[in-house]
Amino acid sequence: KHEKFYLYAAVFSIVIALVLAFINGALPFMFLFFISLAGLLYNMKIMPKGWRFQRFKDLPGSKNIFMATAWGTVTAILPALNINNFLNAQMIVAFGFAFGLVFIRSAMSDILEFQSDKLIGRETIPVLFGKANTKIVLKIISLILFAILLFSYAAGWTSSLSFFLLACLLYIWICFHLCDRKSGFSGAVMEGLLETSYIIVGLSVLLWFFLR
Repeated sequence: KHEKFYLYAAVFSIVIALVLAFINGALPFMFLFFISLAGLLYNMKIMPKGWRFQRFKDLPGSKNIFMATAWGTVTAILPALNINNFLNAQMIVAFGFAFGLVFIRSAMSDILEFQSDKLIGRETIPVLFGKANTKIVLKIISLILFAILLFSYAAGWTSSLSFFLLACLLYIWICFHLCDRKSGFSGAVMEGLLETSYIIVGLSVLLWFFLR
């Protein structure tokens, strides 16, 4: 119903972001341009005819990886480009946290859509490996992120913000249990609970900013 509105809003946002990135410098502009181009190619049929996968979108699990990479780039790499020695431990930790968090959230959404995806033949990660195995992998990733935040602070790579961000991972663990259909929540409610993880990250940063 509102497809055109979302399309125009997306194009407008990308143009404004590219202009701001260009004003900020050539390197940020090139990074953001590459990300925008990759997002455009993601939905285009660029593979030769006759191939099973015509678009990047058709590759199993590509949505999760592309989305997580995009979030990690714009939240960690782009801000770090303002620093001369941007490729450092702090940036890697920030990218890893953003990538892991978005990947988990995206894969959990696929778990909720397991039945419909399987019915229409969409090869998502839960469809390929099963819901139980996918949950195990996501829990392992969350534990790795938990350990990285603790270790990075002990190593002096990150500030005390790492402890505040642990709240988001604890919330994700709550969502793991709520994702079970036996919880009785509707799909819309579960999607809202998953999206709340991003809000918790923002609130954690805000709380750390005032308490540091």
